[in-house]
Amino acid sequence: MSQFKNLYLASYIVLFLATCSGVLADELELEFSLDCEQTNEVDSQNIYGQELDNFRQVVSAHLSEFECSREVGRSGHICAANRKWPIDSETWLIQTYCEHGAYLTSSAWFTQSSDGIYPLEVMYPTFEWKFGGAENRSIESVVSTGFAKTSVLTNATYEPEKRLLKHNVYCCAGDLATTISWHLIDGGIRLHRYSEDAMADGKTSNQITIDYNVN
Repeated sequence: MSQFKNLYLASYIVLFLATCSGVLADELELEFSLDCEQTNEVDSQNIYGQELDNFRQVVSAHLSEFECSREVGRSGHICAANRKWPIDSETWLIQTYCEHGAYLTSSAWFTQSSDGIYPLEVMYPTFEWKFGGAENRSIESVVSTGFAKTSVLTNATYEPEKRLLKHNVYCCAGDLATTISWHLIDGGIRLHRYSEDAMADGKTSNQITIDYNVN
């Protein structure tokens, strides 16, 4: 009899956990829904309405992993950060809103094909900076520390004619800025250009510029 009781208890626990997981998943999906409607400003690349909410439900676990904002209100710049472009006959490039600040908006990027929906991972170089002098306004050394990956880009744009994806983060009217671009070609993603202004001197001037598009 005790075996049946243990089996019943185990079954109840499994059912309870499965129900809780389903409720949490539903809540997670709803938290990332956006109330974006079609307006006169949208173009053929914009995603809105049920199509947008359905997509964000599918990728809700990724949006949570990326620490994107939840339960945001509808606004123009939020809805504008949801777009899609065909990159070949079977694949779409998709941008969806993640979070925003005073003048920067971040978005998560995905690819969608018959194989499914996956985060778009782009690589970028990383550096270790050492500053000196008065108010740390001189550069003593810059050391390359390798590469990192991300699927979340800031103030990002995509130029389908050039197949060029761009990320642009900055502070203080262009000071402390990093601009990165990638080419989506031959079924892959290649670094195109990297530039960085790492000095807070009130001037817009890049200390590093790397052109990866040199043959």
